[in-house]
Formats: sequence, C-alpha cells, structure tokens
Amino acid sequence: MTQISPAATTLIIREVQENIEVLLLKRSSKLAFAPDFWVFPGGRIDTEDGSLEPDEILNTAKVAAARETMEEANIKVSPDDMHHYCHWTTPSGGNRRFATWFFHCKAPSEDAIKVDDSEIVDHLWIKPQDALNEMSKGKLGLLPPTFISLERIKQKRTYKEVKSEYDRTGVVTATPNTTIIDGVFYCLYEGDAGYATTDVEKTECKHRLIVDQKNGQYHFEYQDCELPPVNGGAF
Repeated sequence: MTQISPAATTLIIREVQENIEVLLLKRSSKLAFAPDFWVFPGGRIDTEDGSLEPDEILNTAKVAAARETMEEANIKVSPDDMHHYCHWTTPSGGNRRFATWFFHCKAPSEDAIKVDDSEIVDHLWIKPQDALNEMSKGKLGLLPPTFISLERIKQKRTYKEVKSEYDRTGVVTATPNTTIIDGVFYCLYEGDAGYATTDVEKTECKHRLIVDQKNGQYHFEYQDCELPPVNGGAF
C-alpha cells in the first residue's frame, strides 16, 4: 500500500484594479508528480514544521504552507493569516499519494516572485476566469483541486468575497476514486453510485468530475447525491 504523505498548499490572492488575481506556479517537466501542471505554492509537511498529532496538524500544515511559499515563490506569508478551506487526498493506485491541507490568504503587498528554476520553472498572476479560459485552450494544465478552487471564485472581485465563498461551505474534504476510459479521466467522489467500484456506468446518483486533459475540458456532474458537492455547489 502506498504511504500517504501530509502536504500543504496556499492559494494566494491579490486585489488588482477592482479584481482579483491568484498566484500559479508551473512545476518542472522533470518532476515525478504532476509535471508541467500549474499549481498553488506548496509541498510536503516536514517534521521540522511541527507535530502531526490530530490536534496539532492544522497549525503544522499552516507552518509548512508558509515555508513552502517562501521556498517556491519568495513570498513571506504568516501562518496566522491562512484560512483552511479544503482537504484533498489523492486517489489510491498511484506511486505517490498526498493528504493536502489547502489554505487561502491575501498576498503581501510588495514581495517580488522568485522561483527556484528547479522544481518550479515559471509563475504568473492571473484572474481565476482567465486561468480557466487558458485551461480550456489546452495552454494551462490544472489539477482537479486547483480547477475546483478557481471555479468557486471566478466571479469574485475582492478577497473579502473570496473568503465569504469558502466560509459559506466550511472545509470541504475529498478523496476521489479515479479511472481512465478512452483517455478521459473520471474522478468519482463519495456519494457517487460508482464511487466504490469506479464504475462510471452506475448513474443512479452522480458526484464526479470528468476530465479531458488533452482538450482542457472539465465537466462536473452532481445529481441525486446525499452528500454535499465538493465544489460547494458553485457550478
């Protein structure tokens, strides 16, 4: 069984000309996990970050997220300013699995982005809707949690509005089961009729994200499910 490593990441948001932009970092094509994808700053939680005990792990994850943000993007953020909005565990079956705490925070005013040109090879500040548009053109690879995070805030114009949206649902948790059929990636979430078996033909209740990464197409389906949607019902 593949060990699940704890990790943390931060969605950093700045306000620019009556709109918001998010920071995305491009992962190197040489990396074993998620090569070439655009992600939020983040990485593994190290033992130096703090305790992994259940009553302390949240604060430890905030420390790790702040450390990784500095290491990957040269941005100094405070753990005290981070807000936990979701927790994703990567599906079974892969060689690497992560249980990731996702935070959001407002960007410091003056920090200049500097990537290490090793794990991270590029960066951009971009409006959430523009990032989704570039994804649909096949120009910006986004992982499902990143996609859902941006979809939820694509119409927001201030950080206050972003925080209100994520606060609306509280912390969302997800551990998808996945399968690939004819090059299309299916992420099935708890409550989906096919969740336990990854049988996409079971459609009595749907809670799934269908990803055609080649063509930049993501389609979320939610119907007759007793559990709340991982996208917060925002789309």
